[in-house]
Amino acid sequence: MRAKGRAPLVAVVSLVSAGALVSAGALVSANAPIVAGTPEAQRGPQPLEQATPWTPEARPISGTAPTVAPADVTVVAWLESTNGLPRVWATVGSDGVPRNLGPAVSSASWGDGAPISVVAGDGSVWVMAARGEGNAQDLWFQRWAAGVWQQPAPGPFGRQRNHHPAAAAGPGSSHVWVTWIGQDEGNPAGATLFASRSAGFGWTAAEALPRTVGAPMAPSIAIDRSGLPVVTWAASDGVDAEIWVSARRNGRWSTPRALSRNDVPDITPSIAAADGQLVVTWIAYADQGYVPRVVTGSAVDAWNEIVTLSATPGGRPVAVVIEGRPAVFWRGLEESAPGGTIRSRLRDTGGWGEATVLTPASGSPFAVASGRDGGLALAWIRGDGSLGVAEGTSPTPGESSPRPAATEAPEPAADADVITIPQFFTGFGDSITNGVLLDPERRTSPGYLGPLQSMLRSLVGFGTLFNAGIDGESTADGVGRIARAIAAQDPDSILIMEGTIDILSEIDVEVIAFNLGSMVQRSYEQKPAIHAFLAQIPPRLDPGPEGFDGPDNDQIDSLNAMLVEVALAEGATLVDQNTPIDGQPELMSDHVHPSAAGYQVIAEAWFEAIRPVVLAATNRGDVDGSDRTDGLDLVLLALAFGSITGEPRYTKSADINADGIIDGFDLAILVEFFGQSVPAS
Repeated sequence: MRAKGRAPLVAVVSLVSAGALVSAGALVSANAPIVAGTPEAQRGPQPLEQATPWTPEARPISGTAPTVAPADVTVVAWLESTNGLPRVWATVGSDGVPRNLGPAVSSASWGDGAPISVVAGDGSVWVMAARGEGNAQDLWFQRWAAGVWQQPAPGPFGRQRNHHPAAAAGPGSSHVWVTWIGQDEGNPAGATLFASRSAGFGWTAAEALPRTVGAPMAPSIAIDRSGLPVVTWAASDGVDAEIWVSARRNGRWSTPRALSRNDVPDITPSIAAADGQLVVTWIAYADQGYVPRVVTGSAVDAWNEIVTLSATPGGRPVAVVIEGRPAVFWRGLEESAPGGTIRSRLRDTGGWGEATVLTPASGSPFAVASGRDGGLALAWIRGDGSLGVAEGTSPTPGESSPRPAATEAPEPAADADVITIPQFFTGFGDSITNGVLLDPERRTSPGYLGPLQSMLRSLVGFGTLFNAGIDGESTADGVGRIARAIAAQDPDSILIMEGTIDILSEIDVEVIAFNLGSMVQRSYEQKPAIHAFLAQIPPRLDPGPEGFDGPDNDQIDSLNAMLVEVALAEGATLVDQNTPIDGQPELMSDHVHPSAAGYQVIAEAWFEAIRPVVLAATNRGDVDGSDRTDGLDLVLLALAFGSITGEPRYTKSADINADGIIDGFDLAILVEFFGQSVPAS
């Protein structure tokens, strides 16, 4: 029995006119020339504008965010596949040459995690990432200072498996605060948040933040007006994921405070400090999907009312400070832009201004940061997979902002309009659904959709597969997108396979399972007659000796076990896409994407699940209606064989696949059920 719909969340949003970020056709540098003779006080703010790629050859790994740091020159870093390993690359300025950062790497290394960056008070730029080696992960950093890249150095150390760092620096200070997640090997429940401050050429001893009920996810850090760090993260409160915050005072971290208290997941927070105020943004689950929310406060124990920034679903938001005012950027999910569009809202004395669309984006996260000299920079992955960078100094309204055309979803198809046998199938998910593989270069292939379509057509003579996969999409984004994908493609069946990006991002498996269950619910709400198939996600192949035994696969196994119950509760057909791949490295083209042979195996698993559903929608070869498929049915089909609709010999009951012609496909289905009784419908 399908679960009942969840109660809607209602929030009032104050829409007040304010300055907004705009998008145009060319890059505007933070140091753009000013017309001679214009007094300094009269110079207008330079808008943050859409830009062509800085480095056209750069192809960041889908699902990972670039990072950007506007200093004297803007530094951009991203994760790219290098010799089969994810490695951090960076460029300085729009004319800079991409450089591979980080310590030397061995062939057995896991490579790097997604980088983060921060501008210190002395103008230096710090780029940091986690590096895996065997069963351990440690942090490293590299500084751009005095016009050159310094040598890479070890980052702070807290516990085995140090990962997901976040960094911040206070005004006028050359020190950098870092928070990250540390984890005991073999004990996922032991995940702990740590923090440390740069000190000379090293780091202060790692300080463990107080634990919450659930394991921490996606930490973010800011420096408040007193120069001390404040950390926010997502973690369960024993019921679902909430947003927590803790501040360092008198050498100790305060007891975590929950900023959100509700009965649905709140995840992926971001924090910034703005002119004595703290601003925290995140996405929270609502009836229409995950929506961006924000709250401001003067201290960790003094917060204002939570505001919902957009009623339409959106991806992970980022909080920044622009000229002393808080701003939030997020990825809105629109049908007119497959990967969504990057949007922003700025807060002034009157409240949060109207949302402005900046640029189309891919399904991957993005980065935005402001410099202490008023510089503002945005980095994102464009729809073609290349790196996009834009610069400016201040948000300004303009007429050039591209706004997607309004679209209305059609009404769900009535039962009477639904065909007897499923013909149209939508594959919904991330880059695996989209067919990405690396052999040896990243490219898009037919993936599993091409082979699966061929199998279906061989079975019943027809079958059309639609691709609704978006590279790097998280399940939170998928929840908000799935209804519109169904409305646009109107499939008879939806094939849901998502969660790989969430596992890589250390999202709690209970949150992932919740999101996948919500996708199934929304599928039925959009089209009640649809058939939902829910896949257990494939394993991850870690480089080096870990192979399929890497720690991420423990989380994948936990998620897949939960999906058994999710599929049962939501009325979906469960499909095992893990077992056929596990233990066979030749079926993988990199650590997460299958090879061509792997996609074939995935197609076969989908087909084995779809096949009985398709055949059950036929009359199973019972041409004479005797509730049994036997020799008389074979004779009747033979008498009508080769006829088409409208001819005297045509018999509708002999057209088993209902395609208007009685042919070999109808005969094959009859043979499939020959000698069997037909169950009552």
